Amino acid sequence: MKKLNKVLAILCTGAIAVSGVAAFTACGGGHDHNAHLTYVSDGATQHHGECSEDDYKTALENHTWGTNNKCTKCGEDKPAEVSITLDKTTASVEVGKTVEINATVTGSTAAITATSGTPANATASVNGKVVTVTGVKEGTSVITVSCGGASKTCTVTVTKAAEVSLSHEIAILEDDGDLKTLEVTVNNVDGEVTADTDNHEVATAAYANGKVTLTAVHTGKTELTVNAGGKDLKCTVEVATYGLKYGAVDSTYMTVADGENRTSQDIYVPGYWEDADDGLLPVTEILAKGAENKGGFEGKTLTSIYTGDNVTTIGADAFNGAQEITTLKVAPVLRYIGDRAFNNCSTLTTVVGIEESALTEIGQNGFLGTGLVSITLPKTMKKTNSSMFNNCANLETVRFLGDIEIIYGGTFMGCLNLKEIWIPKTVHTIENTAFYRANATVGWDDSYPDFAYHIYYQGTEGEWNSIEIASKGSAGNKMLGANSNLTMHYEADFDALLEAEKNA
Repeated sequence: MKKLNKVLAILCTGAIAVSGVAAFTACGGGHDHNAHLTYVSDGATQHHGECSEDDYKTALENHTWGTNNKCTKCGEDKPAEVSITLDKTTASVEVGKTVEINATVTGSTAAITATSGTPANATASVNGKVVTVTGVKEGTSVITVSCGGASKTCTVTVTKAAEVSLSHEIAILEDDGDLKTLEVTVNNVDGEVTADTDNHEVATAAYANGKVTLTAVHTGKTELTVNAGGKDLKCTVEVATYGLKYGAVDSTYMTVADGENRTSQDIYVPGYWEDADDGLLPVTEILAKGAENKGGFEGKTLTSIYTGDNVTTIGADAFNGAQEITTLKVAPVLRYIGDRAFNNCSTLTTVVGIEESALTEIGQNGFLGTGLVSITLPKTMKKTNSSMFNNCANLETVRFLGDIEIIYGGTFMGCLNLKEIWIPKTVHTIENTAFYRANATVGWDDSYPDFAYHIYYQGTEGEWNSIEIASKGSAGNKMLGANSNLTMHYEADFDALLEAEKNA
């Protein structure tokens, strides 16, 4: 084809030494010059036009760039030179891991490509201008990154995978300065190994010779972080109250009770305890007092209680009559509080976390005689029992969020300062003496104070009037009857009220 085109150019005698479109027109040869520049060896015929790379081109037709970066033959601008740079020329990657090489290209918008010189050691893939190299086995591979005729290389060394491990994910200590040693395995890792806890008031950590030593400081929870070769290993650390008594049940869970050698009045039950035979087991139950006066913390002097991350059950009389308690904290998993569990804990004013728990039932006299001021019971709670808050003289606010059906006799008996109660529309019965002497401060007669109080009821006024309320007009439940101090709030939206309180 090239030879034929050259012949055609020679036959175009009507365009001798003439440049421009007119010259092509004058050829009259019935063929299309397509504005191509053609030179022949004897120079007798010249057709001037643009330089090209197609079949018309002869060896003399390549662009010749002048000092002004234009072709001296056709005047075309010299294209920009393609340049490629990489953010790294050497890299290291573990077997099975990846490393990225970022490319920067000028002078071309074409897609980049990447090839591995030794795919058996490392492979390469491209996403935009990012080359991802994956280590396959120990060795090296030269990664070539190309674009628009330009290329650069990066030598990647593939190393053995680092081996870093910690012997424990959970570590339990006691608050008498207890020590615990954890094993650290570190292979194929450069740099030092460090260990630290995020709360030095609970426990401290020190690393040496492949071991981490934890030292208990005070009851509570913290997290240990061991760093090796840029990798963090985590371990939950709990410091429990020294001297508590644990027992394994069916090789599946642990119970806990007070022990004879307890040294702290802060009761912190750990989420787990290590049994000699069954290993680490969750602590799920605080034992009841029991027929033989075993277990429980009844009548003891305590300051605060945390029932533990995994305790679902607080047994009957577990803390009955315990003194000096101010704060009870429960975990979200708590489901049951037994009869008289906190009976006559007169200094107990605050219960933390109960509104977020899975609590379903509080037993009889569960919080009788406590110093509680306010309590919100969760949506999961379906059952109440008699005298739950009997004689809680400081109690002002009680919120039932769950679908309870009966408010039993004595529930709020003697709650002299009761100012606000939330009642779900599922309640169908309020027994006699449920509110006996509630919201009353003068003697044991029918007198009531002059401060206002509120009942928030989920249902309509008609639904409220359909509730079976025993002795509504007597001292037993007089605060629910005709009382000038009472304000009823019907069709109360509990969720909206809680949200408004949170945002206030």
